[in-house]
Amino acid sequence: SLYKAKYDVVSAGFADAADSAKILAATSKLAVGGVTSAANAADILTTALNAYGLSARSVNDVSDILFTTVKFGKTTMDELSATLGMVLPFARAAKLGLADVGAVMASLTAGGIRTAEATTALRGALTGLASPADAAKKAMEEAGIEVKRFDDGTLDILETVKQFVGMPPDAIRKFIPDVRAQLAIGA
Repeated sequence: SLYKAKYDVVSAGFADAADSAKILAATSKLAVGGVTSAANAADILTTALNAYGLSARSVNDVSDILFTTVKFGKTTMDELSATLGMVLPFARAAKLGLADVGAVMASLTAGGIRTAEATTALRGALTGLASPADAAKKAMEEAGIEVKRFDDGTLDILETVKQFVGMPPDAIRKFIPDVRAQLAIGA
């Protein structure tokens, strides 16, 4: 598993000896703490690093976020490894930080939504909020709903989603037509 992990780290673009050693050290810790293989740990770490354009110096922070997601969610490192890559590019494009992605995934999975469905729901919600269709954008404007951002421009997913609290599913559908994305908004 370590040989595959080393291969994955290098093929993900971290060929520098110091960088790959740093990532492999974090991989070993995450594999043990996350009860997964070194290959899966290396995969999810390098996927997250590359999705956010981070260097190997950030690997321990990324590992902590992923471990915390598993700790507080109802998911496993293997499930995250298999699915998280499908949402990270959308999250970065929407300017949603990795820690926030982890918090949303933990919340959704803890609420009973399976990891793969939660990933799909979050991706759909980010797409719907970041670039809503014309009708949805107009409905959001009329309802006074806006995408909230922090001062640095990153998406404040909690404050954005709070605007939908208490709305019945048919009302949310006007803003977020994707049924799976509604799971992330209405959860």
